[in-house]
Amino acid sequence: MYTGERQASALRRRYLEAVLRQDVGFFDTDARTGDIVFSVSTDTLLVQDAISEKVASPPCLSLCHHDLLLQCEQVGNFIHYLSTFLAGLVVGFISAWRLALLSVAVIPGIAFAGGLYAYTLTGLTSKSRESYANAGIVAEQVKISSAAIIQDLIVNMP
Repeated sequence: MYTGERQASALRRRYLEAVLRQDVGFFDTDARTGDIVFSVSTDTLLVQDAISEKVASPPCLSLCHHDLLLQCEQVGNFIHYLSTFLAGLVVGFISAWRLALLSVAVIPGIAFAGGLYAYTLTGLTSKSRESYANAGIVAEQVKISSAAIIQDLIVNMP
């Protein structure tokens, strides 16, 4: 857990340093502030989770692309859940083979429901990410326009 927090902190620091090295024009055309803030917070949290709690392969952890980190997290969870399921199935066949056979018959339905859930959750996550980015843009525009109004009031004071 401590290692994941340390790595996420170092990643945030390096990310901020890289963003601050950009020219001012970069923020006008290529990047929105809301996207940058949301990206650094969610991506570093994914890295921290992948290092701290998940069983992910090291090549996945060294890459910082958002979708790839999600895949690493999903692979770690998949390995954990699959091994738990197989161990339970072996114990089930040893102790009550008829009940275990019934469980095997239900697996396709459960797998379909899980796939449908994952598909729906992926779509909702993408919409949520876009909404947060847009909210960050609106908040930044309000902040800039408020600063402009205050500056205008100060300049025009008698």
